[in-house]
Amino acid sequence: MRKKGLLALILSAVLVFMLVPAAVFAKETNAVSLTELKNALSTAVPGDAVIVTAYITVPAGQSVVIPDKVDLKINASGTLNVQGDLDIQQEGKIIILPGAAFILRDEDGNDEKLVGNEADALFTLTDGEMVYSKEDRGWGPSKILTLSGKAKQNRSMIGFMADEPLINRFIVGSGSVLTVDSEVSLFFADVYGTVKVTASGHLSTFGGHWDRIRYCDSGKTEIAAGGRLSIFGPLFFGPAGDSDAIIQIISGSAFYGAGSDGERRIYIDGEAKLNSPYEGSEYFLANQADRIVLANSGKLTVGSGVRLSIPIEGGTVIGAYEKFSFVEDFLAPAENTTVVGNTTKATITAPAVDTSGASAANKMEVLYYVGDVEDVIREATKNTVKFEIVIPKNVLENEFVELKDINVPWWDAFETAKEENKSLEFDIKDSSGKLLYSWTFENSKIRDEYDFWMINLHLETGGDLPKALPDADNALLINFKHDGDLPVTSAGVKIYVGNQGYKAGDKVSFYYYNPEKDKYDLIAENLIVDADGYVTVTITHCSDYMLSRTTIKGDINDDGLIDVEDLLLLKKHILKLDVFPAGSYKLNAADVNNDGAVDVEDLLLVKKYVLKLISKF
Repeated sequence: MRKKGLLALILSAVLVFMLVPAAVFAKETNAVSLTELKNALSTAVPGDAVIVTAYITVPAGQSVVIPDKVDLKINASGTLNVQGDLDIQQEGKIIILPGAAFILRDEDGNDEKLVGNEADALFTLTDGEMVYSKEDRGWGPSKILTLSGKAKQNRSMIGFMADEPLINRFIVGSGSVLTVDSEVSLFFADVYGTVKVTASGHLSTFGGHWDRIRYCDSGKTEIAAGGRLSIFGPLFFGPAGDSDAIIQIISGSAFYGAGSDGERRIYIDGEAKLNSPYEGSEYFLANQADRIVLANSGKLTVGSGVRLSIPIEGGTVIGAYEKFSFVEDFLAPAENTTVVGNTTKATITAPAVDTSGASAANKMEVLYYVGDVEDVIREATKNTVKFEIVIPKNVLENEFVELKDINVPWWDAFETAKEENKSLEFDIKDSSGKLLYSWTFENSKIRDEYDFWMINLHLETGGDLPKALPDADNALLINFKHDGDLPVTSAGVKIYVGNQGYKAGDKVSFYYYNPEKDKYDLIAENLIVDADGYVTVTITHCSDYMLSRTTIKGDINDDGLIDVEDLLLLKKHILKLDVFPAGSYKLNAADVNNDGAVDVEDLLLVKKYVLKLISKF
């Protein structure tokens, strides 16, 4: 009986031991030197904690290993300066408490104080804790710094854009508050709590979507009046009177972030003004937010020229704005390519667009982004690679739908073509297969570097000229949607003008409008409209250009000859029996001596030419 009772007692004790959480038996060990730190970590088991209570440096060439499920804490009197290697295993972590300092050496050999009380520290922790940990996300360990409490950011995270950054992701935990009261940049951030930008603060994030601030659950940024928030460069929120800001906060504050339903919202609790400080502001705003919500007492003044594709709810809206919607589509080439002569051809078909909601009160705009062309260029067996881009009929023909962009990335297309010694062609066609216009980029002319990420291939013909050109016959505006330099030193552009009053065989002149001099510069003349109604021009940059039929002096009836018929037409005009319209081809052709008047002197010159007494005017 005694043995059975003893055995039962032992089993009960074992069972109790197994059921009690490991934390009950966890131990905490203080370390004031590197030796004590290493010894404590080497004997620690899951649930244990080692506390740094003094200034400890891990020299270059040495390492510290934090075992799985072991906490390395740095208290208010402690500093951990790791100049060597830091190996955090699985669920091990470093916990930084208020008053503590945590320093890491980056890949360039510079010491970065991630947390500390000094002004040179990236963050100052005032309440709660910050946790430094690692997580394997499949492509390698991700280094994560998490705020659970209150902290202030003192300087920018630009140093963490390196190939081996010290932080891959910064997390503002739920209920946590990060304060920004100076000009700083923040990258790789997941915001579950609140980032507060004070009246003296300016928070920026640069680059592409991969390094942006990401708002999770109900995470948000609160911007006080006077504060600034820039995203990808543009100033999103700014103080009253700042003409560069899309939203000027006049009084109160604005909140920007995620709603509980995942929507990205701008919430204005006070008074603000909405502007369009630069071309494309409306797209930037729509890409960053799903709606604008005003508090009951909130007031939003809409500046001139504002266009909106997102709704405004609540509060008071002062001023009018143009409503529009837009569609963005990513276009990629079909898998199969064909070979025609010395050209490899790939087709890119834009998907159908639902334009049923487009109306005079709600215009629709379409933006295309061409991608995934790199493999086609690299695998092409011919020296020229042609991409045929097919645009849906309803995008081209609906009066309330405007095609804005056909963007092609520099690195994906042109940089690859230069590397592969390939020339590029882009044919823009409608769904019936008719060519609207085409671009030719010769390999030898592709630049080594280019300042733009994209080139917009879209162009339109027609519209109001920036300035009238005297004596221009059938002047036609060529409106290139791209602005500025091209990714090549010069490009050929073939444009259909057969629907713009030009016919096969017409000779045309090509002009560039120089806004600085407010005049047209002649680029080329005597270009020929081909049998299918196309003219090909060469440009070095995109701006406003103009075509005009080349006037053949004396050929008044525009039949390619100067003969008796022209002489009779000129005589009728002078006798006021059949007057040529002002600015017409006939009137320009009749002024053969270019003195600005059509009179007897011109009649005599044409008569001499017909009688072969002279061979030119």
